[in-house]
Amino acid sequence: MGTQSESLLISSLLYVLVLAHVLTSPVSAKNLKQQEKDRIIKLPGQPPNLNFSQYSGYISVDQKAGRALFYWLIEAPVSKRPASRPLVLWLNGGPGCSSVAYGASEEVGPFRVNFTVEANMLFLDSPAGVGFRIRTTLMTYTLLVTRDSSAIRGNWSDSPKSMLPIFKELRAAGIRIWLYSGDADAILPLTATRYSIDALNLKTDIEWYAWIDPFNEQVGGWTQVYKGLTYVTVRGAGHEVPLTKPRLALLLFNYFLKNQSLPDHSLINL
Repeated sequence: MGTQSESLLISSLLYVLVLAHVLTSPVSAKNLKQQEKDRIIKLPGQPPNLNFSQYSGYISVDQKAGRALFYWLIEAPVSKRPASRPLVLWLNGGPGCSSVAYGASEEVGPFRVNFTVEANMLFLDSPAGVGFRIRTTLMTYTLLVTRDSSAIRGNWSDSPKSMLPIFKELRAAGIRIWLYSGDADAILPLTATRYSIDALNLKTDIEWYAWIDPFNEQVGGWTQVYKGLTYVTVRGAGHEVPLTKPRLALLLFNYFLKNQSLPDHSLINL
């Protein structure tokens, strides 16, 4: 990929895959010991009688520097048979937004919109320095507040200026990509995202159309399907789609997991 930040991204994802293998593979004595070590018994202020398991801990990404990333894994409810559900890695962007503070606690975690009713959700604070981190060389634990902090933002001065090269590599690897925007997003306007997608010169499989919320047969947003990439807008949603339009966000998530195109009027009326 060519840049230091992209190499760190690959390394982090590899560690996540190892973690996912440990957490989802058949239980051995070694795996069981690690799972029980990371299991969350109770969180302050959590509702009583939770019907799901959750785990948290650290993934070492640089042992020499003592750098580790914090994760929070939340399984689907027992009634949903979590072993049969997909594992979804959730990474908030920025760089500098904590996936635990924003993704899990504010957007799609079990105490919010709750994407965990459909999948096992793995929230990872990345890159190193975001959210909870541990520096084992100094034996200190730190919670970094990254919002509006120029000192922290400086740590990611080498971050990619564009995600387009990464999208190209993911498509080349056969990985299915869905991008979504709230059509009232003032931080990342959908027009800018569409211009960026155009720069990829992708073949269009399905032209821009209004997708329909099957529960009330109202327009949920608009979408265009390209070869290897789907772009979706969510009507009336802001920058954090699950926070502003939770039901539509969960509906979008369901169609993504099923690898199905969003419905239009012709499908609704069948």
